[in-house]
Amino acid sequence: MDKWRLFLKKMSLMACYTNRMVQIMCITVFIMFVFQFYKYLQASSPSRQIENCNCNLSDNSLDTVALRNKARIQRLCNTCKNWEKQIEINFKPKASEYLINNRYKLVYCKIFKAASSSWLYNFNLMAGYNTSYINEFITDPMGLIRKKYFRPSFFELKRANRVYTSFIIVRHPFERLLSAFKDKLECARDNNKAYRRLRLLIKKGRRGQNPGAYLRNCTSGPTFFQFITYVIRMAKINRFNEHWEPVWSFCTPCFFEFDVIAHVETLQEDADYLIKHAKLEDVIKPQWRHKSASQTKDEAKKYFSELSQSQIKDLYNIYRQDFEMFGYSVDEYLYHQR
Repeated sequence: MDKWRLFLKKMSLMACYTNRMVQIMCITVFIMFVFQFYKYLQASSPSRQIENCNCNLSDNSLDTVALRNKARIQRLCNTCKNWEKQIEINFKPKASEYLINNRYKLVYCKIFKAASSSWLYNFNLMAGYNTSYINEFITDPMGLIRKKYFRPSFFELKRANRVYTSFIIVRHPFERLLSAFKDKLECARDNNKAYRRLRLLIKKGRRGQNPGAYLRNCTSGPTFFQFITYVIRMAKINRFNEHWEPVWSFCTPCFFEFDVIAHVETLQEDADYLIKHAKLEDVIKPQWRHKSASQTKDEAKKYFSELSQSQIKDLYNIYRQDFEMFGYSVDEYLYHQR
């Protein structure tokens, strides 16, 4: 009997010990979860991202293009600090629009209508597709992209952003807006079903207003005037198509750091610099998939001359952060309004 009592006592002590171990493990796991969650909040905090932004880059005998790139990075950093409170309240980091190529250590936020066709082509090359196969999907490069590049999480992007060469290509907001209109809506050039519906929606929604004289040679799509009216109206409820969504909300550049900020207006020099910086000389060659950028500025002034000063000011307010972050001016468009 004494042996049984001793045995039961030992079993009871072991059960208590086991329960305590389980409790300790549960507490440890909970503490680790809280710690990791705290790190997530810290990492994803806009103020922390902006606080870590390196605004004091050394010259190190940089050449002209590198000095210009340095100034662009500093401008972005300073603008993000100026907009810190608004960004912290209204936005979270958006990683899903970035492409990460692990083989060549490259990170890119694809901004549509800003040399995106050229660089989607390059990223498809770097993914291992041959040129003839890529050309079969020339009208839908994203179809190939999504087979090789999955949408990254915030942590995956931050990890790659620390060690890979990261870049972004931007364009004057108004010229990008016009490029999207001409490619997707004017004269029904894009036969995508969604854009066919959008053309009808825009035309129907503003049938009674001045259609704009400049575009009456093409009646199949909405006029530029109708399109801008639609953009301004939808911006009030923060709804944008990806081809004309502002860069500051599409790529959330204040949450990430870039090694190269290229502009469409200086793309040849910037592409050369990027390729050398990322050591990709033997992999890709700088090239344009669409060679219309040089004519866009004069053309844009003709289209924007159909708009009122009030409309142009409304557009500027929609894209204001893009203007400030990337050093563009609205003045030349204000002088060409009707």
